[in-house]
Amino acid sequence: MTTIFRPHPNNVSTCLAAPYTAGSHTLALDAGTGVKFGTVFPLTVTVIRASTYGTPDEFSIILNATARNGDTLTISGPIEGTTDHDFVVDDRVDVRWTDGLAKTIETAVNTLETNSVSTAASYIDPPWISSLAGSKITGPVATATTAGTITGTITTSQVSNLASWPGSTAITTLGVIATGTWQGSLIAPANLGTGTPSALTRLRGDGTWFQTWNDAGVTRTANYTMTAADTFVACNCSSGALTMTLPGASGAVLNQEFIIFKTDASANLVTISRSGTDVFGGGATSLTLTGQNKYVRLIARAGAWFVVGSN
Repeated sequence: MTTIFRPHPNNVSTCLAAPYTAGSHTLALDAGTGVKFGTVFPLTVTVIRASTYGTPDEFSIILNATARNGDTLTISGPIEGTTDHDFVVDDRVDVRWTDGLAKTIETAVNTLETNSVSTAASYIDPPWISSLAGSKITGPVATATTAGTITGTITTSQVSNLASWPGSTAITTLGVIATGTWQGSLIAPANLGTGTPSALTRLRGDGTWFQTWNDAGVTRTANYTMTAADTFVACNCSSGALTMTLPGASGAVLNQEFIIFKTDASANLVTISRSGTDVFGGGATSLTLTGQNKYVRLIARAGAWFVVGSN
């Protein structure tokens, strides 16, 4: 709970313009002096019998003023253990430092000093800071299983002995993201690009880096069964006809492009054969290359090969 201190304007002293009767709810002040008491209430005022004013035997009461209208104070009654009495015109009315005002500050300071603001793993706002915003720490800082929540700005030198945040060590190498979680959220590599990016690869729609055409640097002179990596195959049929068998049009090869190329000028044929029950466009089960520099360019779809280029 926030402590509200009573106002205490300086050098406030005047006299009664009319008698005050015990139990009355108004205090009439000399004309033009009400402004000294300000506009913020409640206010603590002391009424002193003029004949004792400034002597060791001052006779006074302390009143609670709740409002002001011009030179008239509204009074709710005596406070701080004093007893109501009658006063007459020209008795004094002052704003003085009282025991009650001092005790309000003492209580607030004692509450501040005794309030526990920290535990093993959290920071708790004391009442006096609860109304601040933007520059405080709120809620648990860190525990063994829960990441901290921090509002405002702090530096590492201001906080010590924080528990390890879950997932904070899951990413260990700059530029490399592995599987795991970060602050409770799953890291999905497929959305970031699986495979190895390079100058020869591009990112496919499913999040896979793949090489458009991969030339193994070998010209095939014998029958060969291609793999997903053989996206460009050169064939030399000088010694006899050849058969190149495609990988299954599924899994890793989906949407990939494959080129088979005939390098020699012989009349021998290169036969491009399917795998399993795959078919080519129009339902064919094989294709042929008949002359030098002939090629066919294929794209794999589920269970089928589409011819997207040939000569």
